[in-house]
Amino acid sequence: MEREVFQDDVIYEILSFYGDDFKFLVMNCALVSKQWYNVILSTCHNMTVKCHSNDVNGQFLQNIANLEIKVLSNIYKKLILMKSVTNLCIPYVVGVKIDSESVTYIGQLKQLTSLEIQGMDIDDEHVESMAELKQLTSLYISGNYIGSEGVKIISESFNKLTKLNISANYIDNVGAKYISQLKQLTSLEIACNDSIGDAGIIYLSGLEHLTNLDISRIKIGSGGAQYIGKFEQLTCLNINTCSIDDKVLQSISQLKKLIVLHISENEISIEGAKYISKLNQLTSLYISESGIRSEQARYISELKQLTYLDVTKNYVREEGAKYIRNMKKLTTLLVSENYVCEQGAEYISEMTQLTKLDISVNNINKKGVFHICKLKQLTELSILESHFDGEGLEYISELKNLTILNFPYSEMRGVGVKYISQLNQLTCLNIPYNRISDEGAKYISELKQLKELSISDNSISSEGANYLTDLKNLTKLVITGNNLGNDGAMHISELKKLTILDISHNSISSEGAKHLSDLKNLTELVIKGNNLGNDGAMSISELKQLTHLDVCDNNISDEGFKAISKMNQLTRLSIYENSISGEGVEFIRKMTQSTFIDIQCWSNQSCQDGTF
Repeated sequence: MEREVFQDDVIYEILSFYGDDFKFLVMNCALVSKQWYNVILSTCHNMTVKCHSNDVNGQFLQNIANLEIKVLSNIYKKLILMKSVTNLCIPYVVGVKIDSESVTYIGQLKQLTSLEIQGMDIDDEHVESMAELKQLTSLYISGNYIGSEGVKIISESFNKLTKLNISANYIDNVGAKYISQLKQLTSLEIACNDSIGDAGIIYLSGLEHLTNLDISRIKIGSGGAQYIGKFEQLTCLNINTCSIDDKVLQSISQLKKLIVLHISENEISIEGAKYISKLNQLTSLYISESGIRSEQARYISELKQLTYLDVTKNYVREEGAKYIRNMKKLTTLLVSENYVCEQGAEYISEMTQLTKLDISVNNINKKGVFHICKLKQLTELSILESHFDGEGLEYISELKNLTILNFPYSEMRGVGVKYISQLNQLTCLNIPYNRISDEGAKYISELKQLKELSISDNSISSEGANYLTDLKNLTKLVITGNNLGNDGAMHISELKKLTILDISHNSISSEGAKHLSDLKNLTELVIKGNNLGNDGAMSISELKQLTHLDVCDNNISDEGFKAISKMNQLTRLSIYENSISGEGVEFIRKMTQSTFIDIQCWSNQSCQDGTF
């Protein structure tokens, strides 16, 4: 009798760490024992499986419930075996389309309740092929070529739909009329269908159960304005970039259940701001690039329930900040590019309840930083391009609750990083273009909790990379444009938890690539602008967990691409500015026959025809 080392629920917890790696689970874990095999077979319903290659077979397929696939015809033929799939996702990928045969197979999955096909050239005929999916409650089909006829089929066939995303198609007023027949809809996203006019809005206003509506980038005139207020159940409205006027805002002010409003990239007048101020129940307001000045800010500040305000790229200035400071429930404030300056920073510093602040590009000087650092509850702070030569950084060390700090282009140098190193709660630090050098890297090494670090273009050498080896919890490192060399790559290879690494433009050759091949947990590697050559490419090809690889401009020829072509787990590969010829192209072409892969090969003469 087989002895059970673990209980079934313990095995399931172990398997959860491998997430959606279906191939690994089936080809490795399922072979551990009969018990493991049965646990995997019985729990496929709880897995979200991502299939990017054709080598998916076996009885496990019939138990999968949640599936994400890329466009490979053979995979679609296997869909008929997947009797338990209820959720199918086919995400958008540049240059990849779906064919009619594949759509036919999808149409046979009559048990589907959720379907997502984005940017795959789905047209009206394809929609007709899927008309038997009567159990659908959620359909996301944005970025396709669906017109009025396709929408008619949707309205007649999918009468259980509660969620529909049909943005960026070819829907006009007639199509909107068909959509209005889906009376049970609670969520509708129909953005970027610029043939919809006031008549379409009038039709849609009959959807009495909608709680979420996205009609961004649809021009709303005076005829449709009054009907916006008819969506009485709305809690979330996205009306970005709709050329709205005060009449539309007056209508919106009638939506008494609205708690989230996206209204960016519209010109909001003072009168319009008055109407917005009547939405007393709002908790989140996105109103960037909308011509907001101090007078509009005064009315917005009357929204006493707001916890989230994005007023990026406006003209709030010091006077507007003076009004905003009175919003006592606000915890997130995005106020970048608003000419706030030192005085505005002082006003904002009175908002002691803030936990997230972006005050970038506001001419904040040393005194401004001093004021901002009074906000002791901050967990996330962004100050970009402040042009104060690192002055004021001594105050940053007082923000003991910070977990995320974005502070690029500030000339902080090594001495400035000294103060940042006292923030021992930091998990994410973004400080490129700061001339911190190896001295700064030494200070950064004291931040033992860091998981994500971006320190590009900071004059860091292999010595600095050696200091960084103390950061044992790092999972993401962006260290482009420094002077690491092969010795630096050797030190970086000691960061065994890394899953994402961008080490471009660091004078790394095949020797450095050999060191980096020890990073067995890497899923994304960007190493462009080095000098790997064929030997380096062979070393990189040993990274079996990689899904994204960028080896552009690395003096790699056909021999190197032969090795890379064996990386069947890749879903994205960038290879431009190398020395690939016809033979190398053939290696890569064969690669695409067994796995989905998004190949970017610009400036390689042999593959400019895009025949991959």
